[in-house]
Amino acid sequence: MCRADIGRVNETIQDWGSRERLGEVSDGLRIGKDLLPSRLDLTLPTPHLGPHKLLKEGVLVKTKSGRELRVLLRSDILLLLNGSESGGLYREASPQHYDPHLFVYT
Repeated sequence: MCRADIGRVNETIQDWGSRERLGEVSDGLRIGKDLLPSRLDLTLPTPHLGPHKLLKEGVLVKTKSGRELRVLLRSDILLLLNGSESGGLYREASPQHYDPHLFVYT
């Protein structure tokens, strides 16, 4: 195998892992506090940017409160999540800023 082939295989594996992790995070994300909260699907491609990639994932600690936040840097958005593994979004944006293409109503 040449280096180009190895590079393509590596990129394919990283893309698969990124989609898998975004799917895991999406399973627990709910938006809205009404009777029918919708699930935020982080794996759906956008009309203009195509498939998303998870670039970085980690933990931030707020200086004053010491609160831990999970951070996901995707190719188009930075998500702040509550520190627990089952935690949702740290804060929700107002409904006027929601992208309707990201929601799956369950």
